Amino acid sequence: MNLHKELSPEPLYTFDVDQRNGHEEYPDATTLQFESFLSRINSKNINMNIGEETDNVKDTIDEEDFHDSDYNISGEDDDFQEVIVVNKNVKGRGRPKITPGSINVPSSSAIVVPPQVVDTESDYVDSDEMLEEVGSEKEEDKLQEKVTYVEYNEEKHKDEPILELGMTFGNFTEFKQACMEWGIKNRRELKFYPNDTERVVCICKRKDCPFRIYASKLSQDDPTVQIKSINLTHKGGMVFDNPHMTPKYIARRYFEIFKVDPIWSINGIIATVRKDLNYTISYKKAWRAKDQALKWVVGDESLQYGKLLSYRAELLNSNPGSTVVIWRNEEKFQGFYVCFGALKEAFKSGCRPFISLDGCWLKGNFGGNLLSAVAIDPNDCIFPVAYAVIAQNESKETWSWFLEILSEDLEIRNSHHIAFMSDRQKGLIGAVKDLFPFAEHRSCVRHMYQNFRGKHKGKALKDLVWSAAIASNEITFKKCMEKIEQEDREARNWFNHPERPFQSWTRALFKTNIRCDMLLNNLCESFNKYILDARDKPIITMLEMIKNKLMKRLHSKRIWIEKYQDKICPKIVKKLNKISNEAVMFKPDYSGGPKVLVNGPGGPYVVDMMAKSCTCRRFELTGLPCPHAYISIIDNSEKVEDYVNPFYHIDTFKNVYSHYINPTNHEDHWPKILNGGLVFPPNVVKKKRGRKPKNRKKEPEELEKQKAAETTKKRARKKTENTKPQKLSKKGFVKGRCSICKEEGHNAKGHYNVLKRVVGTSSNQSPDQTLEQAENDDFWDYSKFYHPEM
Repeated sequence: MNLHKELSPEPLYTFDVDQRNGHEEYPDATTLQFESFLSRINSKNINMNIGEETDNVKDTIDEEDFHDSDYNISGEDDDFQEVIVVNKNVKGRGRPKITPGSINVPSSSAIVVPPQVVDTESDYVDSDEMLEEVGSEKEEDKLQEKVTYVEYNEEKHKDEPILELGMTFGNFTEFKQACMEWGIKNRRELKFYPNDTERVVCICKRKDCPFRIYASKLSQDDPTVQIKSINLTHKGGMVFDNPHMTPKYIARRYFEIFKVDPIWSINGIIATVRKDLNYTISYKKAWRAKDQALKWVVGDESLQYGKLLSYRAELLNSNPGSTVVIWRNEEKFQGFYVCFGALKEAFKSGCRPFISLDGCWLKGNFGGNLLSAVAIDPNDCIFPVAYAVIAQNESKETWSWFLEILSEDLEIRNSHHIAFMSDRQKGLIGAVKDLFPFAEHRSCVRHMYQNFRGKHKGKALKDLVWSAAIASNEITFKKCMEKIEQEDREARNWFNHPERPFQSWTRALFKTNIRCDMLLNNLCESFNKYILDARDKPIITMLEMIKNKLMKRLHSKRIWIEKYQDKICPKIVKKLNKISNEAVMFKPDYSGGPKVLVNGPGGPYVVDMMAKSCTCRRFELTGLPCPHAYISIIDNSEKVEDYVNPFYHIDTFKNVYSHYINPTNHEDHWPKILNGGLVFPPNVVKKKRGRKPKNRKKEPEELEKQKAAETTKKRARKKTENTKPQKLSKKGFVKGRCSICKEEGHNAKGHYNVLKRVVGTSSNQSPDQTLEQAENDDFWDYSKFYHPEM
């Protein structure tokens, strides 16, 4: 048995505190124990080296010599463990800490205390690290009593706001936001006073309310804000129109929804606030919240003008071959032109040489216009080629700047082979004439007729004007003009003005190499409606939205046409089907050569199969067989597709949409332009009161058509409701009305069945006898035999 296990050395380490103070006197009991222990060891020559075992000590030492009530050979020595722990409770490297009731063995004694192994994994049981880990119970209690304060988390505490003592915040703004959240949740109106850079005190707006929260920074070096004192006791009633619920607060709380759904309705916002926060806000506040949120989504308008140089560089880097031009006047913004390289090549690879020009108003704070050049694809759909944002109104200067760059992009060297369509806006006629002197410039017939209608009204004149416009040959056109002169001579003279030449608005005088007989400027109007949601955004946001729309459109068209197996584009096939319905009224007579005589309404007509022409000129104007050519082709057992112009083929469509627009990087990755100068925003336009209109103003004729269509639809719906039986499904209760008794619940077929059932249960006669007697009565009241509950 080990010696240190058999003998408890604890009494040897106990001495009075005076020993530490320099006194040599020991207590009597301690002195006697110590001397007895030394004498017995010396008499038996016991070796007390560390780690050695001596069996003789066991025989010579008795329990009665030790006055230790805790000593027990069979158990553990608690006193010894306490001594070891106390001696190890040393925090510094200096002399060990002395506590009352403990003593070290004097240096004069020859006793060497055996070490107590505390950690078998470490040889340095007395190191500072182990001393800190083993610390006293008081220090362990202090560590356990260390308080951790709650940190404010906006997402976590948004729905369940809490305020408690010691709560920490990132800054004073975050603290105020948390207080307002708490006030909204608990229907309290709070204010902040005093409010400076070092402290903020949140109090109730009621002067006699004890509510108070004091918050300040942790230290000068740490800007973290902490609640130092708090009293959440409130005095007074709750508020139901909380001023803390501002439009900015609502916009910030539901910012992600506004970001995903920019067209979120005002009524939807009001309903969501009522459901989530139990508050009812006004329509005006919800509208302002939406307006503020959308401003955060799209960005600041004035700041985006300063980023146009970097945005231009990004467009050129991401889409090589594109043309992006910034027009400035002494560094003040005048215009921004965009024509992507993909759109240039697509126009040259299959689009007809026909370009529609128009401008539309922008709805931002700086106003301006958006000029656009829209072509027509092989499927008779719009194909935007270029667009530009200008700060001024439409004028000859702005249109000349736009068309000059467009002519270089589309390589229009000889204007004989191209045609333009416009509403003949102010300045556009002169710009087209100067830059494209030999080009065909068509006018929108609807806009021309609106000017004509201002002085010459009447359905007869209207029909004659449109008949003259759609006439495909000169003979028919002249006949229509003669009828207009017979109807109203002044109306006929109205068309003699030099700004309204005949070749600009009638098909009879259009060039045939364009392969397009359009009379309306619907291409640009469709494009303006296509980008309607972008026209009220800041300039870069608007340009990005337009670019992304065009990028997606090119891709979707390319994917869509891959599933189509026919040789001709789908919309062209529909047009051919309509032409076939007209062709049945004609009969061809063959001459044996390429020309065919076709008889029918308005005829005869001569069709040249080799030249693909007809005396009606529709074949040459459109590139599609007219009804006279169609019947000649079918009757000669040929395919109509072989006579369709290649402009309408699927292969041409695929060539046009084989190009693509690349996306642009985020603003953080745009190139930095150091030597490009600055771009300042234009002047802010004077705002008009009320909501800004987005849809274009319709002409009186369009409004009349819309009103007539709505009236017709309303009459048809009303007629359908009157004639349609009011019934539910077979699974529900039938509410049909009987034509005999005019009651609901049954019809004429089941009238007598109901009557028999009612009569048979209300009299002693048989149902048939009662019914026969009832039918012979002069007065027949069906209502007394019918009960709705049946």
